[in-house]
Amino acid sequence: MPKDPYGYPPNRKDIHFDIDKVKEIVNDVLADKKKDLQENKDRINISFDFLQEGGSIESISYSFNSNTLINLKDIAKIDRELKKTIKATFTGNEYKNFFLISYGGVSIIY
Repeated sequence: MPKDPYGYPPNRKDIHFDIDKVKEIVNDVLADKKKDLQENKDRINISFDFLQEGGSIESISYSFNSNTLINLKDIAKIDRELKKTIKATFTGNEYKNFFLISYGGVSIIY
């Protein structure tokens, strides 16, 4: 929800967080399924909504291939670890127009 309805959305380059750490967390949670996930050609796409104030994660959206081997228990654990670990920082001024800053498209392919 924008503070200023005419404000420009932030550029991706102005949203900073450790994407490698996101991938590491997901891979750690799914480590014992890795071989099966590779055989199944599993893929996860993750989108984040960060709070503008403080950069913590407000919500996470996931999308998977239709025959994924990843279950709700896995997702809950990934969610918990990401929210505990990942924070964003922002540069530029556009982000100040929003309460929530969206970042989509972190992909993990097995």
